[in-house]
Amino acid sequence: VIVDLEGGGAYQTYQETFSLFGRGKVTAPNAFGRGLHFDFAGTVGNRYNAAEGSAKMPRWLAKRWLGLNLDVEMLAYVRAQATERFGDLSTFGASMIVSRSWQREASASRRARITSLSLRYDFRSRNRRDEATRPAGVDEDVDLVPVPTLTGSVGVGLRIDERADSAGNANPLSPSQGYLLDAQVALASRYLLGQDTFVHVGALGQKFWSPHPRVLIRAEGRFDQGLPLGDSVLFANGCFVGDSDH
Repeated sequence: VIVDLEGGGAYQTYQETFSLFGRGKVTAPNAFGRGLHFDFAGTVGNRYNAAEGSAKMPRWLAKRWLGLNLDVEMLAYVRAQATERFGDLSTFGASMIVSRSWQREASASRRARITSLSLRYDFRSRNRRDEATRPAGVDEDVDLVPVPTLTGSVGVGLRIDERADSAGNANPLSPSQGYLLDAQVALASRYLLGQDTFVHVGALGQKFWSPHPRVLIRAEGRFDQGLPLGDSVLFANGCFVGDSDH
């Protein structure tokens, strides 16, 4: 079991706000000696509070227990935060992901590469407060009303990771060369426990160069687009699908 503790603070001059937080995380990388991976994290602060957890089952164990020759991952979190755009925003999210990866070892002529295909289901419930215009009456002094947003989606993803060290070995945490390409397409629908129907397309690209041992150049680009289907779509804090953590 691994325990991590951290804390920090920040001051924003344009908002004149000061934020403090403390975070703890407990990780079990090989639970019960079977290759299961669990982690739980909690964050406490004056502007952000969260509880998060995940569980990962390796492919060989999923095949034995579930009959799936795929890696299986489940995620869940609860967050409460103070935002400039939406005020107090609370979010609950849960995801289930099945994926398959193929790894190419490094050689003298090419870098190591990890290619992954995934299928995932995401559910998000967000509650924010929005300004309201009311006629004269008992509620005329209430200028903020709660606005709940539910989104459920199913998506597929492709990830090609060639981030490597100077010798060409896979090193996504501290790369000195290579690239990362990540693309996702998801369909959100009322039939998936959401309240709107739309398609979300997203892509992320990273490129790394190291012209000198002490110099690292990184370029990154990202694209996200929501395409409504049928009736008008209410997006929660933009087109949320997947809540990328890159």
